[in-house]
This record gives sequence, structure tokens and C-alpha cells, in this order.
Amino acid sequence: MIAKCLLHLAERAGLRRPVQIRTRLHRFIERGLALNTTLLEAYQRGIYLYLFHAHPLREERWVQRHAVLLKRLIAELHPGEAISNEHEVEAYLAWTEPRDTDESETPRETINTYRSDEAEHDPVDVQLSSMHAVKGKTHSATLIVETFIGQHVLEMILPWLDGKPLVKKEHQVTYRKNRMLMYVGMTRPTHLLCLAIRTSALGEGEASAERRAALEAQGWVINELGARVTH
Repeated sequence: MIAKCLLHLAERAGLRRPVQIRTRLHRFIERGLALNTTLLEAYQRGIYLYLFHAHPLREERWVQRHAVLLKRLIAELHPGEAISNEHEVEAYLAWTEPRDTDESETPRETINTYRSDEAEHDPVDVQLSSMHAVKGKTHSATLIVETFIGQHVLEMILPWLDGKPLVKKEHQVTYRKNRMLMYVGMTRPTHLLCLAIRTSALGEGEASAERRAALEAQGWVINELGARVTH
């Protein structure tokens, strides 16, 4: 986000060096500063301060040091170009007093965020996204929700999940695509992976008991919504 804001500042300044969209913006900036080690170190140190420094940022320090550094950074990233819109730059970098926020308020920018707020627990923000959008990203926890694209995707890969990847010949191509897609989503979390699937997908009676046993044998923990959660 810091890198994105820095490039947005460059656009406001009228600097138009093209950016490779598929490149990670932070790495893009580091490469652009590689020949000026002083500015590169200042950029990296600034990120560290923004993310981890416990003391609040004050107006005097922002105006005299941070805003000046940011302007030097965009100039270094666009050699041979001149700032053509100084007013926009100053407006973008103008100091704004921090305002008190209600911790329970969901930020306006997080349109695709659901906030789980139970009285006895701290609020948890759940970001809703697609498999393709999270490719290459890492999260602490991921919940994959059942979707229907011609058929129920999670239900189709149940044999893979319980260790018996047998599928009808006519379904093999679709099965392979779904499994690859699930692999993308299921390898995002570092601590917790949860799959939300319909109870009926497990079957009924003896078939359900056998499938549950097979899933548990593979290390899955099965909890039913509305039932008491086990750990």
C-alpha cells in the first residue's frame, strides 16, 4: 500500500514513467532506487517506521522530513522528468490531523469485508475475494466457501480430500481444473484452512459415516454450523 501511494503521488505530480502492472510495486520501486543507495535505504527505513514505530507521527516531522523524502523518491524514480503539478503534490502530501475512530466501524474502503463482532471476542475482519485474486498472497486463515459452476466445486473434490481421488472418466478434465483451483486457495493460509460445504454432500447414513471417517483420517476436523464447535 505504501508503494502504491508513492506511485500515485508520482501520477499526481505529472510524472508518467510506465509501471509494469504485474510487478510487485514494492520491488519495482526498490529496483528503481537501486543506483541511489542513500535513497533506497531511506525508503526502506521509512517503510519500517510506518509499519512498526510505536510513536505517533507529528506534523513537524512529516512536513520537514517525510514529505521532503517522498518528493525526492518520486524524482529519483522518474529521471529526466520534472514535476509539472506542484499544487497537486502539495495537496496530496498536506498534513492531516489524525481523527479518533470508532474501533467497531468498518472502514469505508473495505467494501468486500465482513466484520464478525461477538461481544466476548475482538472483532475479526473477513475479506471476501475470488481464488484468482488471492493467487500468490498469504493469509493467516482462509475460508473457502462452496460455489456452484455447473456442479458444486467442493463436493466434486471430496474424493481428493479424503484420500481417494477416483472420478468418473467424463468428469476428469473438470475435476483436474477444480483441483488446481482449490490448490491455489488451500495453500494461501499459514495457520488455519476451513472449507464450507453442505452437510448433504457427505451423504447420508452409513455413507456419511464412512466419508467423515475418511476425512478425519486425512487430518480434517469436521464441525457443523449450529452444532457445538470442537477443537
